[in-house]
Amino acid sequence: MSIAWLGAIVVLLVLAIPLVAIMLPVFIILAVGWASRGSRTSRTVREEEAKLVQEIHDGLERMGERVESLETILAEQTKKGAHL
Repeated sequence: MSIAWLGAIVVLLVLAIPLVAIMLPVFIILAVGWASRGSRTSRTVREEEAKLVQEIHDGLERMGERVESLETILAEQTKKGAHL
């Protein structure tokens, strides 16, 4: 297996784990919210949904920053491997 394939697999795993960690609680919260929707006012629901979307957005921005860092590290390691 070449270093490029290994790097691609590492990047995919690094992306998948935080994505699952972010999305699983979101789905659970949405399911609980859906089940108890009749007992809340629509304004409260909208506020909670807006907060949830903002949290998802913030998490995805942090994940994007991590991916960029990992890409930089991978590129540096690839360059070092090519010079050896």
